[in-house]
Amino acid sequence: VDLWINGVYHRTPLLNPGLVKVGAASLQGYNCVNYNAAGNTTVLKLDHPVQWPASGMTDVPLAFGGNEGPCPTNPADPLAAGKCNAAGFIISANYYNWGTNRASALTSVTDVTLTDTATQMPVALLTWYADGVAGHDPAHGYMKDEIALVPQANLTASTTYRVDINAVVNGAPAPLSWSFTTGTRTK
Repeated sequence: VDLWINGVYHRTPLLNPGLVKVGAASLQGYNCVNYNAAGNTTVLKLDHPVQWPASGMTDVPLAFGGNEGPCPTNPADPLAAGKCNAAGFIISANYYNWGTNRASALTSVTDVTLTDTATQMPVALLTWYADGVAGHDPAHGYMKDEIALVPQANLTASTTYRVDINAVVNGAPAPLSWSFTTGTRTK
């Protein structure tokens, strides 16, 4: 599960509040999750986005595992084959089932920041993604109603970070902030 939850595209179905049943397979370094079969999910819309790492979570890994398709650490061409580059642990907020008629719930995202709370310094981001937002959705259709922050480098061990996202969701301002604390493990 850590392998899948570490990757932004594979974590999406696992964190879905409507997930009822999931199948998983792993063979010779290839890992798959089957969640899209009939009866595996129900439509459930929470009154808040699902954040990962969750607010207040501790022992968060420092790094992205380095292998996922599409590749979130290759923003120029995430659909290119090959191993992903290293990066810090990827943070996400997903507005499950907030969109309508196959349109994203995200109207716009004006700003995203990840801040080390001890130093009050922002963490350099390799990129950030937001479903349907021009310039920030290079693998259209792989993220639905989701925002993800990709740090350039590993996060610092035993450090508290604050996430701040300024977004417009379904036409209304929807600022979002939360904090989490890293542990010492890389993955």
